[in-house]
Amino acid sequence: MRQNGYPAQILFLVVDDNILSMKKINYSVVVPVFNSETALSDLTSQIADVFTAMQCTWELIFVDDHSSDGSWKTILSLKSEYPDHVKGYHFARNFGQHNATLCGLNKAKGEFIITMDDDLQHSPSDIPLFTKKYNENHDDIIYGIFPERKDGFIKKIFRLWFKKTGKKQNNGPGEGSSFRMISRRVCKAVSGFNMHFVYLDDMLYWHTDKIGFVNATYNQPKYRKSGYNSFKLAGIIYNLFLFNSAMPLKVMTVGGGLISLISLLAAFWFILRKILYDVPIGYTSTIVTILFSTSIIIFSLGVIGEYLRRMYLGQTGQPAYSVDNHTEDKAQDEDQ
Repeated sequence: MRQNGYPAQILFLVVDDNILSMKKINYSVVVPVFNSETALSDLTSQIADVFTAMQCTWELIFVDDHSSDGSWKTILSLKSEYPDHVKGYHFARNFGQHNATLCGLNKAKGEFIITMDDDLQHSPSDIPLFTKKYNENHDDIIYGIFPERKDGFIKKIFRLWFKKTGKKQNNGPGEGSSFRMISRRVCKAVSGFNMHFVYLDDMLYWHTDKIGFVNATYNQPKYRKSGYNSFKLAGIIYNLFLFNSAMPLKVMTVGGGLISLISLLAAFWFILRKILYDVPIGYTSTIVTILFSTSIIIFSLGVIGEYLRRMYLGQTGQPAYSVDNHTEDKAQDEDQ
């Protein structure tokens, strides 16, 4: 059965001749939270209004990434206010936005999973645009993009880098954002991921190329500044470059080949000069050659060592996140 173009399946179970009706959850909204206590109530209210108008079932999953403010208390309060809809998970320490989002995807039960930021930069009123787009093309992932977004120069450079590398390395679309709707199939496919470093979009691209876009409204944050400063963005690029791509190995292979070729040609040149002009090879040229070759070897060993370190982290089974509290445990709620 569909209501207003949105899926609304009803599952009936028969137990001891008693018919119990259980509604499937149509939409799960996953919100990673970090120091956003002032925005969460407004965000929840807007999401509730949207899904009430759509006449569909929904759940809202907050994942508190070890906030230092009162975000977790606010989540507990919202759980009491919306007991049938709001769930919350609290990380034992800060693991990052992508890891928090992955936790929410693992806990989501909806047929469609929507991820969005916690500071109302993304408008819940745009959610119907995603469902409309899905009904048109049945894409596995639909991104909200922001044509009117205005960033500083440095952030523009970083975002351009993300787009270009994602398109080059993973056959990605070259566009995207944290405001997205994911099908249940793709969500289930990435739910088993268990690595120390997570970049969610790369994981999603592995499982589908059916990707759509909608123009969404971007709101300037009024509750707090963005947590992604230049240093954090540079850190993400560092991790992506070394851990989520084979680019360093390619650079090392190609660079090593070119340097070997240049060194070989230089050797022939010095031999030719020795034969024709009887010019001795000097002390300076010998030292420069040794230092140059040593630097290349050390650089190569450094890259290999970094890869080995990342492989070790993966083999140790360290999870992408660790939950120390959640609102589904009634006993824990009472302790709060």
